[in-house]
Amino acid sequence: MSEPVSEKLGKYTLVRHLATGGMAEIWLAEQEGPGGFNKQLVIKRVLPHLARDSQFTQMFLDEARLVAQLTHPNIGQIYELGEIEGSYFIAMEYIEGLDGSDVLEMLTGRGQRMPIGLAVYATIQVLQALDYAHDFIDRDGNFVGLVHRDVTPHNVIISNDGVIKLVDFGVAKAKANHSKTQTGAVKGKLAYMAPEQIASSPDLDRRVDIFAVGVMFYEFLTGSKPFGEDLVAVNAILNTPTPDPRELRPEIPQSLVNIINLALAKKREERYQGAQALMDDLQDFMRASGMRGNQRELAAFVRELQGLEVTHSWQTQSLGGPRARITEREHALTAPGTPSTMGVKTGPQSPALTPSSHAPEIARPQTAPQQPVQQQPHATSSTAPVNTLSHESVSTSGGGSAGLVVAFLVVVVAILGAGAVVFYLFIQPDDSPKKKTPDSKVTKTTKEVTDTKKEPSSKPKAPVNEVDIEKADPSPLTHKDGFLVFVRSDKKAKVYYEGKYLGLTPLKLFPRKGSYALEITDASKKSAKKVKHTIKVKESMGMQSFDLTL
Repeated sequence: MSEPVSEKLGKYTLVRHLATGGMAEIWLAEQEGPGGFNKQLVIKRVLPHLARDSQFTQMFLDEARLVAQLTHPNIGQIYELGEIEGSYFIAMEYIEGLDGSDVLEMLTGRGQRMPIGLAVYATIQVLQALDYAHDFIDRDGNFVGLVHRDVTPHNVIISNDGVIKLVDFGVAKAKANHSKTQTGAVKGKLAYMAPEQIASSPDLDRRVDIFAVGVMFYEFLTGSKPFGEDLVAVNAILNTPTPDPRELRPEIPQSLVNIINLALAKKREERYQGAQALMDDLQDFMRASGMRGNQRELAAFVRELQGLEVTHSWQTQSLGGPRARITEREHALTAPGTPSTMGVKTGPQSPALTPSSHAPEIARPQTAPQQPVQQQPHATSSTAPVNTLSHESVSTSGGGSAGLVVAFLVVVVAILGAGAVVFYLFIQPDDSPKKKTPDSKVTKTTKEVTDTKKEPSSKPKAPVNEVDIEKADPSPLTHKDGFLVFVRSDKKAKVYYEGKYLGLTPLKLFPRKGSYALEITDASKKSAKKVKHTIKVKESMGMQSFDLTL
């Protein structure tokens, strides 16, 4: 750590040198104001020997213009672009914490790995920043076409509060940039470059950032880069398949391996086409696996790495107090027939999902079948039973005693009324003996009455539909190292495997590679015939779906 200095740069005081990059140096600075105002920030200024180089200066200005327009909680903010004596600088948000490369280095030194849930959570936050940047529209309504081109752990800051910030858009590509990349010039870090970026393709797009995120995610999980460093990485990226991360960390689920392989596809047409699709798959994995990762846990993690005290407010366990009971399938609370909007997006290899009866529903493994929701009476509901005692009657003289007396009288009247009804029904048949027809006709009439009663009585006494009483258990086809599979049908159907009820279609499963003999039956019929189907699950880089017919 550098010794404190007291160099002035306009209204800022440079406190400590933090780092030096390819074209700029980074300083921790302070801005003072009246009334004891003091704000810490970061000053990034062009290196002295490059200050007169118009190309580097233009790149620096491009970065400032770009990032100054971006307002997102996961992107480091720019406060000011300044110039003093021909030297440009940027005043930026100061983020107290560690960058991703520091975290990886410290974990390696301790022989540890980042928890899988936190690695997924951190990657999702980076993807949120990229999704915003890729689709950014400037104040004039123009699509900027921003591509970061340098997504690496070094440019991902994890604050001590557990917030992820993507920084350093210095080599970002945008339509509005004044500086242009020279033919044959390569910008970025080799180990994180997509094949088309290495080849200096003139039409780079957001998919190069997806590849870089895939490399970084692999590194978060395993502590190692998938393709190595520098020139070795270049050859591996172009010619070598992505190594299986489970060789370095066996407990990584197969679903994450599938996601990594899709993000690191050599051909960009076979890769995730945007940050949102990759983010959706990671979020679906978190829901399906039950793994946890959140800001509070990330804050505790990064603080512990630095040896900082994990204060009460950043402890990972939740505080005591009342907790709501959350059902496993919350979409059951939506109106009947409302299609689920939570589709799985797994890139170009997956079928397009439309809001229909075949749209997959996202649910945790081992969830119960969807049950009809019973509306419980509630005091504030417009359909709730209304208390026959008004507030005025309770508040009259006598107070609570008068209320009890009135309540007792109401109960007595209700009982007497019910008794009168029962008595009336009981004696009703005896009131009409004089109207009976001769015996020969009575027998016929009795038979007709009996036959008439059989038909309506069969409806209320019919057995409850099996969908309402069978308990689904998808565990026979839910494996830790399984592949993401959806089973769908042309009608709402119950799915069975080896005689065990798995659930209703559309059904989400995680079977291993292999063939599985399934049986489906119409869920709307009590004793519908079971139809046999065999599905073949293959090694896949995305979701697999099977459409079965009854």
